[in-house]
Parts: sequence; C-alpha cells; structure tokens
Amino acid sequence: MRLPVDYPSDLAKLSGALSAVTGAESAIAFSYSCFFPADASDGQAWTQLLGALLVPFAVIAATMIIWGASSNFYRVLSQTDATLGLPTQLWMLGVIAVFILYPGWAQAALSVFACYKIDDGQTGFYPQNQKATWRHGYWVRDMSQQCYTGVHLRLYVPIGIAAVITLCFGPPLASLLLLWRRRDELGSKNVRQRYSFLYIRYK
Repeated sequence: MRLPVDYPSDLAKLSGALSAVTGAESAIAFSYSCFFPADASDGQAWTQLLGALLVPFAVIAATMIIWGASSNFYRVLSQTDATLGLPTQLWMLGVIAVFILYPGWAQAALSVFACYKIDDGQTGFYPQNQKATWRHGYWVRDMSQQCYTGVHLRLYVPIGIAAVITLCFGPPLASLLLLWRRRDELGSKNVRQRYSFLYIRYK
C-alpha cells in the first residue's frame, strides 16, 4: 500500500488490519498509537513499541486456541490429525507462526536502536540556529527523545536488548537446535511433516 495510488478506503483498512495482526508494522498503514490519540509523543512511542512486540504473541495464542478448538470438534486436517496429536499440532503451529512473524518482530526489536541525526550545529545554512544537535541523534519512534540518554537509555535500550536477544537471536537458534537434534532423521516422514518448511528449500 506504499504506492501513490488512491486505494479504496476499505482496502486501506484491510491492509492496516492485516499489518497489525501479522506484525508487519507500518506507520503509513497502521499505528497502535492511533488508539490513544491524546497521548504525548513519548506515550505514543511506548504504545507503538509494545504493540509491535506483544501483539504477535497475542495472535499466536489466539491462533492456537482456535486451532485447538477446531481440531477437537471438526478435525480440520484429517491426515495431520490422524498422525499427530493436538499438542504436537499446537507446537508446529507455534513454530510456523514464529517463522512468519519473525521479520516484523526483528524490525520492531531493532527499531529501539534506530536513531536519526538531524543537525550537527556546524554545517548548513545558519548553523547557530540549529537546535537538534544531539550527537547520537533522535529516536525515530519519538523524535523528541534524544538517543542513549534519559528515558531512552533507562527504559527503551534495556527493552531493546532483551527483545533483540529473544526475538532476533531466539528463533534462528531454536530452529538450529531443532534441526541439529534431528539431523540424522531429516528424511523421515515424521520430521518432514513437522519441520520441512525450515530446511527443504536449502537441500
């Protein structure tokens, strides 16, 4: 939806809703801070970051609940249901959901460290009038916050470090461990049925 085309409003709303649900956060199509228009810029930045990091977890949980209910009552996928129990199906659903949501999570986690330098106070026209001269720049989620000082350093940087370790390094390491433990069984039907989407393109 980034092309300069006048999309119908229903299509723009659908795109915003899908972006929110899948974790593909886009400030152009949708922002979680739209739910709280009265918040100041720091409150909106907090809402955007928490929404981008936590909503995908809620989507995974809701999907697992729906899958579990439909699996018990309707037997959605008869072949899968016949060979895999519900706990295994939910585990697979979680792995696939994390695989799909990973790019949005990584973008949100790394956005904590996205800073933009505005002025340097030395170049350009009227350098003496340049006010935004913080040497580390300003946080892109809240351009009124200086990066790596004050609230950004005390609150957002620790959240960013935890999010990068958990959400950027966690899923690839978990995939590596899953496949490494089953490296001798990658050709078996059971392993292919569960994890082939992680490695089949690379064989």
